Amino acid sequence: MAKISAERNGKMEVGPRRSERLRKTEPQSKRLQHKVAQIKEKSERLALLELDFVLEKERQDDASESEEEPEKPRRRGERASSRQAKKRRSRRFTFRELAELVSAEGTPNFFSCEVGPSMWPKRLRCHCLKWARYKCPRCLGPFCSLECQKAHKEVLCK
Repeated sequence: MAKISAERNGKMEVGPRRSERLRKTEPQSKRLQHKVAQIKEKSERLALLELDFVLEKERQDDASESEEEPEKPRRRGERASSRQAKKRRSRRFTFRELAELVSAEGTPNFFSCEVGPSMWPKRLRCHCLKWARYKCPRCLGPFCSLECQKAHKEVLCK
């Protein structure tokens, strides 16, 4: 197919022609105006956000001035206390302590979630502890193979 480009009544088509209908495209000036409007809107939002941040910072400064407690420089002893705090946080817990911590949380977890009954029937096991595929016609006892059926008839089925 040959590339065709035509302009008719503000409609522009470029590339291989696949149908008789011409594609509508926006004029270049409208696209530029739209992009400029988007950039202007973003800058206005950013200015409002920065203004909020400045006001919040002033409030914090006012609150810290009212306390008038001078900040102390850090010492080496404080590092050690932070190390000790980290050790305390990462210490091993007993099972009871963990159970208490977990039960104190309000979010659902492994121990607190409840699930309803299964929509599928229970899977039966043969006396050899394999999954039972078959049932005895007399007593409906489960078995998995012909060998287990023979054992079932001899021992279990009455």
